[in-house]
Amino acid sequence: KQMFIEIEQEKNMPVHVVCVDNLEGAKPLPKYEWATDKHVIMIFGHEGSGIDKDVLELGDDLVYAPNYGSCRSLNVSVAAGIFMADYCAKTLSQL
Repeated sequence: KQMFIEIEQEKNMPVHVVCVDNLEGAKPLPKYEWATDKHVIMIFGHEGSGIDKDVLELGDDLVYAPNYGSCRSLNVSVAAGIFMADYCAKTLSQL
């Protein structure tokens, strides 16, 4: 958490932290509205164990990418590509 506070203070850059994991209570990506008034930091967890509990507590939002079939999760590089593409598609037109 100190890292995020330092970013905001040192760089005068407000941030919005989005944790990406398919845990209970997470918001589905297709319906998620990205913050446009702050810089967004996305946190992706380990492909097997996800995001550490301590790190999850730092997040402003918890979001997941719905998937279908028997797979529980996506490869982290695939998930990162999906989330960054969604961020760009939903926010670039608002800049």
